[in-house]
Amino acid sequence: DRHLARACPARRSAPAPNRACLGLPGARTAPVSVRLAPRSAWRDPQRGMSTGAAFAPAAAALIGLWRRRGVPPQQSRGAFHADPLAAQARDGRLPVPPAAALATLAELAKWTSENLPHVTAVGVDTSPYHRAGATAAQDIAFAAATGVEYLRAMTVAGMGIDSAARQIVFRMGLGTHH
Repeated sequence: DRHLARACPARRSAPAPNRACLGLPGARTAPVSVRLAPRSAWRDPQRGMSTGAAFAPAAAALIGLWRRRGVPPQQSRGAFHADPLAAQARDGRLPVPPAAALATLAELAKWTSENLPHVTAVGVDTSPYHRAGATAAQDIAFAAATGVEYLRAMTVAGMGIDSAARQIVFRMGLGTHH
């Protein structure tokens, strides 16, 4: 977990329950409220976290929650949906350089693959492009390009291509026009 959790700024007292420090390495971190869904929501891999650029510490918070609740790694189910490129497309920026965000994504995916067999770390979400008016063909193209970029980052980090591919969940935006 030490590789996933990033230290919060020093504080005089412990954080309140349901609070965690979210942020990427190099970004300013601050305590923020975290609303936790019922346990059943974390067992469905199609549901999952939508954390934007703060995926690594949010994943670490969920892993810690599973441990505190006594959920064994073999029974953990969920998806972290780490998708820094969609966060950048949606927000126009990332709190760290894209290369650092991709390295953190790869680190999270590798750790998840090795420790949580029924959890996926990476999501490819086309909704920012869909909301911006992308056509169906553009949605598919953005999804493919993003998936390839994430696969490259994970294989550079030492993951096998099959293991890396199993860490990705694709989510496509749909509307009445496509």
